[in-house]
Order: sequence, then structure tokens, then C-alpha cells
Amino acid sequence: MKKLSLFPLLALFALLFACAEGDPTLSNKPNDPGRGHLDGPDRIIDEGEVVPPEAEEEYETGLPDPDEIRINDTVRFQKLDGIGANSYAFPFVNDNGWNFDAVKDVFDELDLHYIRLASWFEFWEPEQGVYDRSGIIRAHDLGFAQYLASKDIKVELGVWNVADWMLSSTSPRRINPDRYPALGASIASYVNYMRENGVPMEITEVQNEPGIEARVIYNSPEDVRDAAKALIRALDEAGLEDVMIHGPNWHAPLAAGDRAAEIWLEDDELRERTIALSYHTWWVDTFERYDAIRQIAEKYGKPVWATEVGFCALPGGCNNGHYLLPDTYETAFDFAMSYYRAIAWSRAERLYHWTVLGHDPIVEPGTGRRYPTFYVLKHFANYISPGSRFIETASGDPEVLSLAFLHPNGDRTVILINHARSETKRVAITDVRGTGLETIEAMLTTPSGTRDLDALDAESIEIPARSVLSVRFE
Repeated sequence: MKKLSLFPLLALFALLFACAEGDPTLSNKPNDPGRGHLDGPDRIIDEGEVVPPEAEEEYETGLPDPDEIRINDTVRFQKLDGIGANSYAFPFVNDNGWNFDAVKDVFDELDLHYIRLASWFEFWEPEQGVYDRSGIIRAHDLGFAQYLASKDIKVELGVWNVADWMLSSTSPRRINPDRYPALGASIASYVNYMRENGVPMEITEVQNEPGIEARVIYNSPEDVRDAAKALIRALDEAGLEDVMIHGPNWHAPLAAGDRAAEIWLEDDELRERTIALSYHTWWVDTFERYDAIRQIAEKYGKPVWATEVGFCALPGGCNNGHYLLPDTYETAFDFAMSYYRAIAWSRAERLYHWTVLGHDPIVEPGTGRRYPTFYVLKHFANYISPGSRFIETASGDPEVLSLAFLHPNGDRTVILINHARSETKRVAITDVRGTGLETIEAMLTTPSGTRDLDALDAESIEIPARSVLSVRFE
């Protein structure tokens, strides 16, 4: 296994004991461009949401003791839209061994707010001007999307593959640039079809992971940009001026992805229609790569979306030779670390778990038995409500990673990840303002299972090795 890089963790530790730069969540520098409460108005997620007033005084977080976690809700960063996920549609029709009745309650137990649909888009327009001849879109994509919409979960179109008539080559699969307008028109017609059938689709993409052949590969970031611009024009021509796109939707936090994001966002027309800089968290675990995404997004005034949150180190595989196996704790813990990097380092405002149903699922297809990745997702989905602000936190132990959030109603969530291989940690969570922390709910996931914690004393919390703890305080 490729071990987790210690550089950012050592940098964090150094910041606690000296004034060196490290994890950006610990910055106390004035006018930090990442500090949303100082440098511009916040996005409004919902006009009816209640947002706590900004603190009249900003407190210093200071240096915590080695067994202390400090939270500071006077220093605030990005506002999150809650948590979402990716999902395939074929489980909805009980395909490939799935029993939807046995698994559909995940959408009741998990507080998911948006789903990026891994669609059957290649079957939407098998010949130009001929739509859903097979009926697979109506049965799979539409049926599942309507189910999600009935639960007030927003649905977005994910584009993995296209019909062969749009291609210039099939090995590898590349879209003919002359067909970009037709591709855009096809995506627009799919979105309109969803809207006409009760699914208020407001967000789409031009391509999943365009830099590799995850079904379709593009020649260059410039080609991705041109396809996205053709999509914008097609959306407008179809009367979908309100539909936004994200991009470049790169497969990992890589320098090539940075270049693609720059090429995408430096185009005025495309930037205006782009709702967020999007990327996937696979394979990379270094602070510099995630921080580069944050910097590009801030440069162009866009939020960051991690449209696939997951992790599998290459070439050694996930933890001790395991590859992507969501039914194992090794993969689940890797995913938890990926959430940390996306939130703390890239400052993501949306996070889409890979994946709920279909390939790499969080439950057993036939029974609904929860895999460890289900509970990792629950730690974030059920403890970060829409409109929550990521707030400053400091850990005195570099092996205990901390995330903290201020909810719109004033509650606070703390998520702790003990990535020590064998050592149980005992910590105290303190508020820099000296206010008490009364536990509302708490949840602990370890290699041996997950349990709710009925009583939790913030002044003495035990965190087993390689575990995830989420606590909501009032």
C-alpha cells in the first residue's frame, strides 16, 4: 500500500508549536483569502435558512495541549451544501442481483441532499434524433430520479459514455469535435426530458473524468472547454438558461487537472455558467495538490465540489494490498481520510460519496446489509447539515485529525479521525470562547463496528486506533 503522506500532518504539528504554514484550517492570518466571513458575501443555499450572526470578536485558537482538540466558531471558512453522493440507477429495477426494496431505506437513514446520477446516457440518443428507443432511460434513470425527487433529493446528470455516432474513434473512445454541438443538444434534451417528467434537474456536466478513458477520453483540456461551451449554447437554445454546469470534473487532484481547471475558468463565457470547480479525490493524498485546487477556485471566485469522494492508493492498493473494496474497513477508513482532505485542504462545499448503489456500493445488493463505507458516509451526511460553516479547529496530537462545523441553528459538529495504527487516544474537546459543550448525539466507527454513544463527556473522549468519531453539540 502507498502509505498516507505524513507531510501535511507534520506541517499541522509544526504549526501548533511554531508559526509555520501548514494545514489551512489553522491559519490565523488576517484577511486570509479562504476566510469566507471576511472576504465577501456568502452564497445563500436556501432563502429560508437561519444563519448564526457573525461573531462580534474573532478569537485566537492558540496552541492546544497534546490531548486537546480546540474548536473556534469565530473563524469560519466555506459554507457546505450538506453531503450528497453518486449512484447508479440499475438497482432501482432490481438488475444485476439488486433488490431495491431491501436497500432503498438508505435514503431514509442517510441525510443526503443531492445525487450525481451515473446515467445510461449512451442509450438516450442511440441515433441522432431518436430518443430512448430501448426504454432504458425511462425505466432506469427516470424512475430512479423520480424516486429521489420524491424524497427532496436533488438529481444531477453524470455523463460517462455517449452513443457511437458522436465518436471519432472507438479505441479509445473519443468524441468528434464536430459533434460537440450535437452532444450539447443531446444533454439538453435529456435534462428537458427529466424536467418534463417531474425531476427538476438544475445541474449537469459535459463529461466524467475527461482526462482518462473512464468510457470517453478527450484529447486535451482545450477540447473539454470547447465541448462545455457547446453544451452551454445548446442549453440556452433549449430554453434551459437556468441550468448550470461544473467542471472540469478531473479524475484526481493532479497538475494536469489544475491546468484543465485554469483553461476552463479563464474562459469568460464558461466561467459565467460554471457553478463550481469540480474534481475527484482518487489516488492522491498530498496537501499541496488539494491546496492547489483551493487556490485556483479562489482565484476565479468559484466554490469547490468534490464530485467523487473516495480513495484507493496506487500502485500498492488500498491498505495492505486491498484495492477498492467498500465492504472492507480498510477502504472505508481510506474514504474517511479522503473526506478530511477534501474539506480541510481543498475547502470543498459539496462532497459526493462514491457510491451509494450500483458499483462500489455502501450496502450488500441483495440484502441491504450495511458495509463499513455506509457508516463512514453517515458520519458526514448526518452530522453536516446544509448551510453549515467549516470552522477552525486545532488538534494537539498530529495523529488525531479534527474537523468542526457550525450549523445554521447554532449547533456544532466535531468529527475526529484517529489514524494511529494501534494507539487509542483520549482527548478533551474545548471551545476557545469557554462555553460548555452539551452532547446531542454521537457516533463511533471502529474496525469492529459502529455504535451510537448515548453519553459523551467532551472533557474525556476515548478514540480507538483507526476510528472515526462524530459528535454534535448544542
